[in-house]
Amino acid sequence: MLLNNAGSVAYQVDCDSQDSAVLVYYQSYQTQPQDVALYTFAQHLMSAIFFNELRTKQQLGYMVGSGNMPLNRHPGLIFYVQSPQVGPSKLVEAIDDFLNAFFLILLELSDAQWQASKQGLIAQIEEPDGNLRARGQRLWISIGNKDAEFSQRQKVADAIRHMDRAEMVKFVVEQLKPRTADRLILHSCGGAHPNQCQVEACTLSIQLQPSA
Repeated sequence: MLLNNAGSVAYQVDCDSQDSAVLVYYQSYQTQPQDVALYTFAQHLMSAIFFNELRTKQQLGYMVGSGNMPLNRHPGLIFYVQSPQVGPSKLVEAIDDFLNAFFLILLELSDAQWQASKQGLIAQIEEPDGNLRARGQRLWISIGNKDAEFSQRQKVADAIRHMDRAEMVKFVVEQLKPRTADRLILHSCGGAHPNQCQVEACTLSIQLQPSA
């Protein structure tokens, strides 16, 4: 696994732009339905709040978001910001501040809000295929993921259905806490922020090649 016991690993991408950008990626070591459920539900809970905090309140940039990013059956989470306002060091700091404080937001949710969030995501996962093409695509994806019984989707939904708040708080604190988490930080330093390029991590550099 790329991120197993790696800590924070940063790759700097050289890109000719005045804007800076950061993408932070977390990946699960495991591929079980419970792991998929945790990453999927965490993204569901965080998405709107992350956008509101970094885009609406802090106004760091127009391109702000989070998403699920599974790779080779391993669930993953991404957080990204493209900013004309500040450089990579400030963007990573803003993402870290959000992740460090998110468990408090979880604790402040009412039981009704917690259950509503669960039911909303479960409804999305269990939504029937709209047509044969959608069904065929889903089944091919299951085959590619070695889900021979085509049961992964239901197992994930059931794991979310039975998940309690303590499990999610533990996941956020233990797996997403910036100081101790294994994660990949991909960043580009814009020409407008030459003094905010340094990201505290084991840093490697890659060069984007211009297209022919």
